[in-house]
Amino acid sequence: MCIRDRSHAPRWGGRPGPLRFAATLLFVVALPVLTVTTGIRVLFSLPQVYDYSIEHFDAASLTGIPESELKRANRELVRYFADDRRLLQLEVTDATGQQVPLFTPVETAHLADVKALLRWVNAVQVASLAYVLAYVVLVYVWAREGSVRDLAGAVVWSAVATYALLGAAGAMALAGFDAFWERLHQALFRNDLWRLDPARHHLIQMFPEEFWFQMVALVVGGTLALMTVLAGLSLAYLWLARPRRDWMEAPLPQEAPTPPQVPAGGPVREGLEGSPSSGGSS
Repeated sequence: MCIRDRSHAPRWGGRPGPLRFAATLLFVVALPVLTVTTGIRVLFSLPQVYDYSIEHFDAASLTGIPESELKRANRELVRYFADDRRLLQLEVTDATGQQVPLFTPVETAHLADVKALLRWVNAVQVASLAYVLAYVVLVYVWAREGSVRDLAGAVVWSAVATYALLGAAGAMALAGFDAFWERLHQALFRNDLWRLDPARHHLIQMFPEEFWFQMVALVVGGTLALMTVLAGLSLAYLWLARPRRDWMEAPLPQEAPTPPQVPAGGPVREGLEGSPSSGGSS
């Protein structure tokens, strides 16, 4: 059995190479994409979110359909977005007790477009999750080409990019959600089936624009909150793991050498010492 020798595995020091830089850049992008798409996927899979719109925007009186029937339709919508049906055929009992189609053919066709878009969102979410996990495992666990400090730095840069992009999108939505919502639909759909009439289309009566404003705010706010937590943890790690010198390893200050002592009468010169010579007798 062959075992890969990791003792000579390349370790990244200094600037990364172009391949490593590209992989890190993709990680910086994939992390917020994963967060946004996960939020969208969760919201569209919870019937309680649909029920919130029915209860808080008076959908029963607008549609003329009992609230219990609308909530039953909500669960059918959740199942429809998760199964393989091309079109949704859904009948409900209205206030007069008659069985009627809940949606018109235009609404049904638009729901098919929404389902196709959700399939794409789900695929992007799975791909971004797979890439984030693969990047962390391959670069930091298997190849050991980066340190935890490198990973923390990449998370911080990802948070900065998220703040910039979602901050701009949030500012546009707050400046005028009607225009923002219309431009978003024009970018996501190739037709005008999403232009529904609030006076006669049940779909927009059940889920009005105010509801979607709250859902957009929830996804954006949740993404920013999660990225803030990740960035905060990363910054805390970078601060705690910063290079610092142990005080026990610091060199002790050395004492200055003691200057030589000078006699009080000044320096003694050699050859000038001794007693004076005595004179001879006559």
